Amino acid sequence: MRSFDIALIMTLLNEEKDLPGLLESIDSQTLRPDEVVICDSGSSDATMQIINSWRDSCPLKVTIIEKPGLNIAQGRNLAINAVDSSIISVTDGSCVLQKDWLQEITRPMRSNEQTTGIVYGVTVAVGEGRVGHQFAVLHSLKTNGRELSDSEHSSRSVAFLRSVWDAVGGYPEWMTLAGEDTYFFMQVEKISGSSCAQDAKAYWHHGEESLVKVFQRHKRNSLGDGEAHLAPLRYLCLLGIYLAAVIGLFLSILSPVLLPLPLMLLIAVCFRLTPSVLRARLIQIDTFTILPAITLLRDLGMVTGYITGLKRSLSKRLSGHSVGT
Repeated sequence: MRSFDIALIMTLLNEEKDLPGLLESIDSQTLRPDEVVICDSGSSDATMQIINSWRDSCPLKVTIIEKPGLNIAQGRNLAINAVDSSIISVTDGSCVLQKDWLQEITRPMRSNEQTTGIVYGVTVAVGEGRVGHQFAVLHSLKTNGRELSDSEHSSRSVAFLRSVWDAVGGYPEWMTLAGEDTYFFMQVEKISGSSCAQDAKAYWHHGEESLVKVFQRHKRNSLGDGEAHLAPLRYLCLLGIYLAAVIGLFLSILSPVLLPLPLMLLIAVCFRLTPSVLRARLIQIDTFTILPAITLLRDLGMVTGYITGLKRSLSKRLSGHSVGT
């Protein structure tokens, strides 16, 4: 194994819509991976036909693993176990990679392998329709650090040394669905240096969202945070704000003079991104209509998912199953 062999791995599930764009972007990389490993967890659409056709015409070493029913962490670990390279890059089937993505996201490790164990790239959300576009605006504000919460890194755009993956035991397979990225990154940063590659951009085509799907997506994504007991203060603050608003609305039934207080609180929390939008010059009419609704449903989805995750974690502990916290 050469010192800086690079593998690109991904997990897939029903990605036929966006997959051709990803595969084309892999073919166009200025720095090509030495190997590609793809783990499909049970696609029922044309995903596997597209992958097999691409492999037949691709000059790269491509390994395909089919394991229906795996969760995301299991699929990533299985794919990484199948590689021979010292640097692992990770993306997602719904992404399109900028042509120099692999070159930029692996540059710190190729130049200084001993001190940088993980490099975070940038995920740029690309949505369709009015709701999808505003969801992309929300994601942009989060990942560019313009919101009060921490910037969000994900395995749509990341690279790390195989050695640090080994050292922390891989992605946490005990987590049910989501949040495995955050937990894995936290464990890696305990033993290794990290850096951000602002020029390593993966364009995430998340499609046209509905307001219901916004709630469902964030409920799912926050479930893992609850299972791993991550960022409790953040979720406690959100829960406290909305509980205060609900209690205020209830009390206003008894005393209508109190009604402006919970309404002002809800307006403040739903429009809290407006200053950031103004600074980013992303303002449009939907910013004052759809974006506040997305913010509200995102918050409620996050709190609901976190509480569900906490309940699952408690249930596992009571039943004697070990978790990684």
